[in-house]
Amino acid sequence: MIKQGQQTMTALNLVSLALILSLTDVGMNTVQAENAANSHEQEASSLQTAQMRQIGVELHAPMRLDAFLEFALAQFAERGEPLHEVYWPNARLVFDDRANEAAAARARVLADLDAIYPYHPEFARVLAKQINGWRIGVQPYGEMSVERARLLNNFNPLLPTGHYTLHLPKRAAQVHVYGATTNFGAQPFVPGATVRSYFADQRKNLLDEASKDVVTLVRNTDVRTDVPWGPHNATGVELQPGDLLLVPPRDGSAYGLIPIGDLGHGLSREARKAAPRLAESLHLLASYFVYDHSGAQVDALEERTGLGTIADYDYTGNWQRDVMDTSAGAFSDTRRRVTQNNYGQTGLIQMPTARMAEPGEISLSYNDMDVYRRYTANLQLFDWLEASAFYVRIPNRLYSSVPEFSGDEIYTDKGFDVKIRLWQESYYLPEVAVGLRDFAGTGLFDGEFIVANKAWGPLDFTLGMGFGRLGTRDQFKNPLCHLSDGFCDRSRSFSGRGGQFEYDQWFRGDTALFGGVEYQTPWQPLRVKVEYESNDYSLDRAGVRIRPQTPWNFGLNYQLNNNVDLRLGYERGDTLTFGISLRTNFNQLQQVKITPAPVPPQEPKVSSIEEVSWPGISRQMRQHFTYVGTNFHVRETDSGSASEGGEAAVDTAIDTDATPNYTVALYTYPWRQREPKELLDRTARILAAELPANVNRVEIIEQTYNAPLAKYELDLQRYRSELNYEDPDVKPENAWLAFERAEPQARPEIGDEGWAQAYGPYKGRPAYGWSPHLIQSFGAPETFYFYQAYVSVFGHWQFNENFGLIGDVGVNIHNNFDRFNFTVDGHRNPLPRVRTQVREYMLQDVWLNRIQANYFKQINNDWYALAYGGVLERMFTGVGGEVLYRPLDSSWSFGLDVNRVRQRGFSGGLGLLDYEVTTGFFSVYYDMSEDFPFLQDSLLTLNFGQFLAGDRGVNITYQRRFDSSLTVGAYAAMTNVSSADYGEGSFTKGFFISIPFDLMSVRPTRTRGTFGWTPIYRDGGHMLNRRMQLHSITENRAPFYHR
Repeated sequence: MIKQGQQTMTALNLVSLALILSLTDVGMNTVQAENAANSHEQEASSLQTAQMRQIGVELHAPMRLDAFLEFALAQFAERGEPLHEVYWPNARLVFDDRANEAAAARARVLADLDAIYPYHPEFARVLAKQINGWRIGVQPYGEMSVERARLLNNFNPLLPTGHYTLHLPKRAAQVHVYGATTNFGAQPFVPGATVRSYFADQRKNLLDEASKDVVTLVRNTDVRTDVPWGPHNATGVELQPGDLLLVPPRDGSAYGLIPIGDLGHGLSREARKAAPRLAESLHLLASYFVYDHSGAQVDALEERTGLGTIADYDYTGNWQRDVMDTSAGAFSDTRRRVTQNNYGQTGLIQMPTARMAEPGEISLSYNDMDVYRRYTANLQLFDWLEASAFYVRIPNRLYSSVPEFSGDEIYTDKGFDVKIRLWQESYYLPEVAVGLRDFAGTGLFDGEFIVANKAWGPLDFTLGMGFGRLGTRDQFKNPLCHLSDGFCDRSRSFSGRGGQFEYDQWFRGDTALFGGVEYQTPWQPLRVKVEYESNDYSLDRAGVRIRPQTPWNFGLNYQLNNNVDLRLGYERGDTLTFGISLRTNFNQLQQVKITPAPVPPQEPKVSSIEEVSWPGISRQMRQHFTYVGTNFHVRETDSGSASEGGEAAVDTAIDTDATPNYTVALYTYPWRQREPKELLDRTARILAAELPANVNRVEIIEQTYNAPLAKYELDLQRYRSELNYEDPDVKPENAWLAFERAEPQARPEIGDEGWAQAYGPYKGRPAYGWSPHLIQSFGAPETFYFYQAYVSVFGHWQFNENFGLIGDVGVNIHNNFDRFNFTVDGHRNPLPRVRTQVREYMLQDVWLNRIQANYFKQINNDWYALAYGGVLERMFTGVGGEVLYRPLDSSWSFGLDVNRVRQRGFSGGLGLLDYEVTTGFFSVYYDMSEDFPFLQDSLLTLNFGQFLAGDRGVNITYQRRFDSSLTVGAYAAMTNVSSADYGEGSFTKGFFISIPFDLMSVRPTRTRGTFGWTPIYRDGGHMLNRRMQLHSITENRAPFYHR
């Protein structure tokens, strides 16, 4: 028999496998005959199916794919078949013993079509006719390659016993078109043609229910849904010979924030209710497609020497392909790249558009508009939400008329913009968005808009309606006045204090229209823009009067590379503007790592549990950066309990006369690997190689301070089989998904006989290091940018599993806080000075930042407690305690902390001031991803309680995690302090970015750095900056940053 890893096959193997062979030809003659029956004789010569060679093989013993293919090809060679003509991307290996699965998939689709027939008879009839003509079969191995199978285990599965049919076609001259169309079947393949090419001249044949926006592309067994092809969204996906295109019914959900009912749906509400999983069933059935034995052909509508009509754009590759990022390549399905306006948002020149960037895209921009100089950070939080924070410097205005306060500093305004997509563009409907400008700033640039966009080829048209500053040119009565008279009037007052959500002014007052067009030129990097502006600048406070000569603006956008855009504009008939944007995408950030290659699949190195080298396993896990500080516990388990969890486990002595099965539990700490796949898969590979075959179960218990937080259970026998590609439905790279999370059992006592190595009570070692820091604030009256760069030297000593000590000392490198005017006696303040004495603290060269004793206790799996005392942060010292309730993998957790603190002296030592306060919060943590899919990877934290200044209220923190694990967050404190007492800014708010350091390192690390931005410092709404918090200590109970 062929062994598990063997790559060749001998004559003896061939005899022992008792292969039953049959060789048949289907193709040219059969298809031509069926074409004649369908009156396609003339087209058959150009649309005939390529000759298909087919061999049936009965396996009486498992065999590797490379050996199977070598045997099958040898049989073809003996019969003189020309194997050099085989087109391997279209080769199919059908597992005939699972034919009932494919038949069941077809039956489900036909049942769904029967259910919707009363509502859409033509659609159901046409689709049923198509799929009844398909030859289908389960193809668990997808695209095959003899060469790859010989070289790589991941492409060389072990075929189980049973009957197989191997289809080896020539290079197909067709692609196949099916779905909601009356003109279906094989269609000539044109090299270099895109998906749109095959539909541009077929629209008249699409059924009323058909989507004119997207299709499903099936390549071999790979199914890709929602491939765009319409004139508004087509991309550069090129087809390959033999591809299948399936036209789905229209989806009327609009993909936006607001669903719009039946509008745009291809199927009626009744039909969708009768067959709710039709699309899913169709996609599964399409993955079983082998060929169409009906011989159906797409009618040739014209002599296809090119691509015809609108599709001419496709073949020359201008707007449809070249507008994409140059790094995307010719086969890209990347969407049309959006550009920005002078406000740093997706838009034209001054005016916004409804377009959205790719989720996760971040841009930093500078725009010089003569009278305004604008700095903007713009982030595409979700595919439907764009948010911006900006500063505008106004060179013709001073910050204040008091030289002692702000000197000759020019006026700086700050604020926030947001845009929400209501629904996405479709063939008939435009993309529509609503937005707010300067909605939480001073209101100097406040305005709202509703805007729509419709693209056609290289042109993207914009039409919108503006309010406030965007509604001052050629005004007309607000259409919303028909809903309420309150929308007819708008206050013109200027909110100089800033920071307030003046929602009672939104979308009120007179309105004006704006519009424009953006043109993608034949030269890929260049876009041309023209717009009609709805702002006449009559409300602007620029320090000089602005008199536009014309409402028409003209602009150019040049894409220097994938990360830099340059802008040039001619605005108002007399002003030249320019700008630059730096952009990247938080979802796509990554760094090449220098790590050992994962342990390859192999037979266990030892045959008994007594032979295992436990220090060797620990050493390997450390080399692969997975786990450290591991204690191994071994127990005997019943043979039937390997996949039933720990409840069936029975602790017994290890040494028995029989050959029992064992469970090995690792009580350990995650080390440097951040990604769960790398962490768990690398560890499982090590264990599969180092543990004997009778260890059929592994448990990895992740801890903090010897407290078990979560358990990962793995059926090791199943994992070995899947890693060796012995399961046709699981690829080796996905074998690690067999891990299951569960509640950890109590840690056995130190003297338990199951411990593989003796160890003593938990005792940590001192750890120390240093890290750079940057404190910064923008837009103050004294200077635009306050900062302090310093180095922190820190240490940590965990004496036992409960008690530890942490501390750090700061060393100043450079700062400019000596220009900060809020000195101790400089100004009266209605609130205690808990943060605005920052100047006095920042002017020290060396200071004690923190020295804190902590006592941690795990009450049970769900409850945790922490007591602490000492110098808690740079400005406060005191004592406190916290409790946390955190169920395993729950979206919700709850905490309570209480602190009695006293303000520290300015010297940076142990001296104290007189101010003392009790502060504490009841905290709610809510992972919103499960309940709100459109808010994926979102964490909301609410802290209700009393702040440092004695004010009471709630602190709201929102965090969004991207695929790279980089996290952005924003917070705002709403307290009982009035905006007048608070001062400029009205309430405390800020932003932060939490960056995994392994995005900047060639070695994995779980360390993160946080960079914050607070628009302005005042005293209300501030919490303690505590170093240790239970929610972060217990992260592994319900991972957010490391999932």
